[in-house]
Amino acid sequence: MKIKLPKKVHLPYPKWTVEYDNGLKSFDHEKLALQLEPEQKTGYLRGEVLSERMKKVGLTSNVFQYLWEHQALIPESWKERTSDNPTYIFFHGTILRSPSGDRCVLCLCWDGGQWSWDCSWLGLKWDVNCPSAVPAQLATV
Repeated sequence: MKIKLPKKVHLPYPKWTVEYDNGLKSFDHEKLALQLEPEQKTGYLRGEVLSERMKKVGLTSNVFQYLWEHQALIPESWKERTSDNPTYIFFHGTILRSPSGDRCVLCLCWDGGQWSWDCSWLGLKWDVNCPSAVPAQLATV
């Protein structure tokens, strides 16, 4: 089922700004995938590099917000742990800037029997526990 997204970009906190949004207008909640870059599978990749690669294909903060408000639509497979650690699912289609100037993206995580969310700084190292949420038709293996 195709879900139409609002035009206004979702911001998680007051005074945060949108640095980039890929303008995704709709998505199909039954056709979502997780993607890892090759470097994440064997080590890590800097968040800034990962975000630059994923920003045009990644799901946006509006998709994040819709899924947060309709958690029953989040794919069950996204609850699976990676290497016995929680998996953090990132939405690189929107890059946010905090009031202190940090560039961040939103993420979802299943841990302890419930969904939680956070904004992660792009200065971090992102590994196998940090896949990007993308439309299934744009995912690469």
